[in-house]
This record gives sequence, C-alpha cells and structure tokens, in this order.
Amino acid sequence: MHTESTAEETDGTRIWHWAVLVLGPATSAVAVWMLWLEAGEGPLTTLQWAQGIFTIVAPLAVIALWLWVRPRVAERPAAHLPLMILMTVTLGVSTWTQPGLAGAMSFIMPLAWLATPTNRAAIIWSGVLVAAAGTGMMASGFTSPGYAIFTVIFSVGLSAAIGLSISKLHEQVLEREQLVRELQQKQDEIVALGSERAAEAERAAVLRDVHDAVTQNLTAIVMQSRLPNHDPALIEELASEALEETRALLLKATPSQLDSGLPAALQRLADRFEREASVTVTTRIEPLRLGLESEIVLLRVCQELLANVRKHAQASSVEVTLEAAGGSVSLAVVDDGRGIDEARTASTADARGLRGIHERVQAVGGTVEVASSGGTAVTVRLPAETSAQEARA
Repeated sequence: MHTESTAEETDGTRIWHWAVLVLGPATSAVAVWMLWLEAGEGPLTTLQWAQGIFTIVAPLAVIALWLWVRPRVAERPAAHLPLMILMTVTLGVSTWTQPGLAGAMSFIMPLAWLATPTNRAAIIWSGVLVAAAGTGMMASGFTSPGYAIFTVIFSVGLSAAIGLSISKLHEQVLEREQLVRELQQKQDEIVALGSERAAEAERAAVLRDVHDAVTQNLTAIVMQSRLPNHDPALIEELASEALEETRALLLKATPSQLDSGLPAALQRLADRFEREASVTVTTRIEPLRLGLESEIVLLRVCQELLANVRKHAQASSVEVTLEAAGGSVSLAVVDDGRGIDEARTASTADARGLRGIHERVQAVGGTVEVASSGGTAVTVRLPAETSAQEARA
C-alpha cells in the first residue's frame, strides 16, 4: 500500500520517512541519557550494561535496516519481515530494560505502516508491537498500571493516526493519477481530432490545387489528342506544363522540417525523440546536400523507425547515422532494444510500417537492410548519383 509507487512516496509518506530518520537517533540519545542516570545511581551489572547498550544501538540498527528495505519492499513485499522482527525485539527489550522508553520508542510505530505492503499487515504488526511493549514492561516488573494503560492507548492511537494519514495520502495519490490518465486521454483525443481535421483540410487543399492546376491541362491534352488534326507540339507543351504544375504541387507539400536541410531535420527529430521517449539518442550526421525526394524519403523513414523504437523496442539508447560512402547515401537507426521477430511481424499489423519503408525506398531505387541481434538495426541506402542529380535539379 505504502510503497507501490515513487509518486506515492513523493506525495506523502516522505514526511513520515524523515520523521523516522530524526526520531530514531533521538531515541538513542534518550537511551544514552537514561543509562547515564542509572549508572550515576550505582554500579551496573553486566546484564544492565548489555541492556543499556542494546537500547542505544537497536534504534540505529532499525533505521539502517529501514534504509535498506525501503527501495526493495515494493518489488519484494517479504523484504519487510526482517525489519518488523527487529522492531519487535527492539521494542520488547527496550521496554524491559527501561519502561520509560516506551514513549520514546514511538518512532517505531510509523514504520509499521511505511514498511508493510498492505493495510492488513500494518494493523497486524501494530498489534504485535504493542504486545511486545506490554510484555517488556511486565517483564521489567513495572507496577504502574495507569502508565501502562496510557502507553498502550497512546501507541494504538498513534498507529491509527499514522495509518489514517498514510491511507488518505494514498487515496489522494490514486485520485491524482486517475486525473492525470483522464487528462492524457483527453489530450490524445484532442490531438487525434486536430490531426484528422488538419489531414482533411490538407486533402481538400490538394484536391483544389489538382483541379485548378493539373486537371485543366490533362483535359486539354485529351481533347487535343481526339482532334483529327491534333498538334503534337501543343500536346507536348501541355504535358510539360502539367508536369511542372505537378512538381510545383509536390514542392508545396514539402515537409517544413526540411526547410533547413535534412541533416538539421534529423538532428531536431533525434533531439525531440530523446526528450519525449526518455531514450538516449546518439547522432552521427554528415552535412549532406541531397535531392528533395531523397530527403523526404529519408526523413519519413527515420520518423517511422523512431516511432517503432518508441512503440516496440523497449530500448534505452538509439544511434542515428547519416553518411555517404561507397557510391550511396545511407541512413541507419540502431537500438539496443528487444529486437524484431520478422517471422511474427510479417503476419501482423506491425508489419505495415516496415512494408511502407520498403515501398518508399524502393520507389527511389534504394535498398533496406534489417538486422536483429541485441537490438534492431535498420539501414536504408539510396544511390548517391540519384541524390546528386536531384540536388543539382
């Protein structure tokens, strides 16, 4: 209950954690003072010295073991058992040695709630600790029933107050986590709706441009070709004009990321991916000048590969490389994730992304290589001559 998440510790139980860290050494200091007073009254026996030293050292041992248990109990609930046993022995022996330490040992009660994984375990161990304190007091020969009753009531009340406080903090954390999930869901819906509307607007704009610019020329070509005495030169002129209009239309749809060139676009993409996915990204990007089509292909491929890393790889680091060598331009994205099972993904929807990459690259005469060993490495190669010709154009 109390160690299920880091957010939970951050939001509430940390204050109890620090209270325990302060009160533990303070209890040892009280034990030192009481031992000093007892020694001043007369010589102590070996047992009394051992008991006194135990009451000084035990609270510090409890604190040290708690620091060890705290980061482990969420994943291994049984890790709290050694701590609870030590706390029970500490409380019993301390109250047997010095019944007056029962109040000072109250720092132990919060640990019954901080260290146990469930409310039920916390309640059970709180009862065990109260019983240990009462047993120690009776074993010491303590004969003040009023003080004993007060101690029990105080311990039970403190434990209940701590439990209610931590449980309330737990509920608040769960409510905030639920709110965050709902807000994230709403944000995703808004983004999806915005993307859908933007796509519809873009499709409508493209259709208008095609109708206004390209369709007219194509219609004129068809009509001219059907004339008995059609003019081949005119048809060629109309076709060239339609081609130029189509090229202009494609240039108008060029991704804005490429305004400053492909190397800068890839670097920005890598930097943003590193921030969003919390994955370490290393880049080796040469300042290449490529043709528009090649740059669009490589940009889209890199976006798809990084998206696959985010969704499937469970990687901690990614390397993005852009270089020219051996008569080709290559883009490589290598991650250290769980790798890719091509036989499995070939029959699933996850294969569509890879098929799309192959289609894009093959359309410009390139190749795609996929390797999976200790991660996934995808290398895309485009002919350098094609890229150079596009750049000159």
